[in-house]
Amino acid sequence: METRDGGDNHTVQLRLGIQGLLLTVITPLIICSIAA
Repeated sequence: METRDGGDNHTVQLRLGIQGLLLTVITPLIICSIAA
């Protein structure tokens, strides 16, 4: 169970990190395209 929980936590952290990266990259692009 411990190994499974650790893997799940790592996957969740990785997913959150990727989501944050996408937001950080895409949000400015959307703002630029709207402002353009």
